Amino acid sequence: MVFKMRTGISHVRKRLIKRWALFFCVFITAAAAGGIIERFKGEPFTTEPMPAPSAAADAAPTEEPQVLNDKININTADAELLCMLDGIGEATAEKIIEYREQNGGFGVIEDIMNISGISRSKFERIKNVICTE
Repeated sequence: MVFKMRTGISHVRKRLIKRWALFFCVFITAAAAGGIIERFKGEPFTTEPMPAPSAAADAAPTEEPQVLNDKININTADAELLCMLDGIGEATAEKIIEYREQNGGFGVIEDIMNISGISRSKFERIKNVICTE
């Protein structure tokens, strides 16, 4: 009986390597096209230039800015912006909006702890990224 020594890669392994190589190429192509890689806020990555500002954007703002010095103003922010805070979901964002409408806004950032669902530890995580001015 003669034993044949295996040398090289079997045809099954070659097919597997080809499939993984194809998958990798498709993944990289999709990532480069913006289908997989996304930026912080969830907008897809694009290489297209930003559109020119419209005439409406040139008009004076009608309300206070929602973000000031990289801090979210909890007195003016909408629910979508509030949801970007660590630990704040849609329900809590709605509670924040409801509270400020009923009480005329927040005097200091610590007032946000009056909202049910915002504990001292959650406040400690978000206090550096919120403001009331």
